[in-house]
Amino acid sequence: MFVLALLVIGLLTQGETGAAGAASCPEPFVTIGEGCYFFSYSFVTWQEARTTCQSLLPGEDADLAVLDSTCDDFRHIASYAITNELTPFWVGASDDLIEGYWTWVDGRPVDMTASYWNTEEPLDGNSYNCAYLAFHSEKTFRLRLNADYCFDIWPCLCQLGVHSLK
Repeated sequence: MFVLALLVIGLLTQGETGAAGAASCPEPFVTIGEGCYFFSYSFVTWQEARTTCQSLLPGEDADLAVLDSTCDDFRHIASYAITNELTPFWVGASDDLIEGYWTWVDGRPVDMTASYWNTEEPLDGNSYNCAYLAFHSEKTFRLRLNADYCFDIWPCLCQLGVHSLK
C-alpha cells in the first residue's frame, strides 16, 4: 500500500513539473527556469538577433531575452549556458536610443546595480550600445552582462513572451 501511494505521488508530481513544464514551451523553445528560451548558434549583429527571435514563432511575442534581477531565471540561464558550453550571446538590453539609459527590448529600464553586470560595465561612450552575456573568471566562473558594438556578431538567446517595443 505504501509503495502504491509513493507511485501515485510520484506520477502526480511528475505531471506537474516534468511533462507539463516541458510541454508549455513550443518548439524550438525549451524551458529554462520559469521561461521559454531558444539559443541560436548563428553569429549575427544585435539587430539581426532581434529579427531572428521575433520571426521564430509568427504571431507570438518573442524577442531577445530580458533579464529580471528579481527572478531566478538568470541563475537558470547561467547554469544552462555552463552545461551547454555556450559562447557569448546577445540579450535584449541596449542604450542605443538614449546614450547611458539602458533599457530592455520590452521598454523596462535595466537595473544598473544588478549583480549580472560585469565589473566596470557598461562601458561609456556612443559605441558600446548593446549587451551580451559572457563568462568571466572571478573567484568562480560566472556569466556576466557586457556592453559591445551592436554590429559585432554573436549568437543570441531568445525568449518567448517578451512584449517588445518595435
